[in-house]
Amino acid sequence: MHLQSLRALSGVRRQVREFLLSSLGVGSDEDVTADVEDVIEQAILIIDELTSNALRHGSPPSSLDIGDEDAQWIVIVTDSAPDRPPTPAQERPAGLGGYGLYVIADLTATHGVHYETDRKMVWACIVKEV
Repeated sequence: MHLQSLRALSGVRRQVREFLLSSLGVGSDEDVTADVEDVIEQAILIIDELTSNALRHGSPPSSLDIGDEDAQWIVIVTDSAPDRPPTPAQERPAGLGGYGLYVIADLTATHGVHYETDRKMVWACIVKEV
């Protein structure tokens, strides 16, 4: 999925929600239990952090791919700024942001960055705990 702008992320979140629900075998919002809702909301938070970081700190083009494995989703966000590694905020007032990488570290099974000459791929594994 191509990432166009921060303003367009609300549409991305809707598409991601539909994909995640479908991958869990949930047909509609009426069928969503509290446990499923928690897993979906946590996954969307992680994906939102990764995609907004790519749009704020990377270079276009940026994209989002989500792989659906048996027990986890593999999220890969790519941008064209391999020279700008993800850098967590340090000693910054909380109101100024920059703590998304800490959230990603806390909420994912594992995460990392893969660099190529013309792009970087920030990835995360999200366990489907339903």
